[in-house]
Amino acid sequence: MPVSSVNHTKVIKEEQLLITVTYFSNTTESLKNYRVMQELKVAFGQVLGVDSRKSTIQETNTEKVGEDGDIYQFTFDINYYELDSSKSDSVLARKMILK
Repeated sequence: MPVSSVNHTKVIKEEQLLITVTYFSNTTESLKNYRVMQELKVAFGQVLGVDSRKSTIQETNTEKVGEDGDIYQFTFDINYYELDSSKSDSVLARKMILK
């Protein structure tokens, strides 16, 4: 489900998603966990491909969320555009009168 949705035109809207990857580490060693988070960044890269779509990753964030320092979350935002083709053939006006 989108985090935000902006209608640019009647048929085009921009959606933003927040993706969260949770890593449950078996160690509290910060350096090892840092390396895993760096590997996640490399794995996702700058562009996320899903089917024939490509979405640019906008912002990434890594944080510790576990009390024992063994749970990490890697989050990132992606934006994409949707075309609502069901509305694209609708008539906006039958007659325009200019004065």
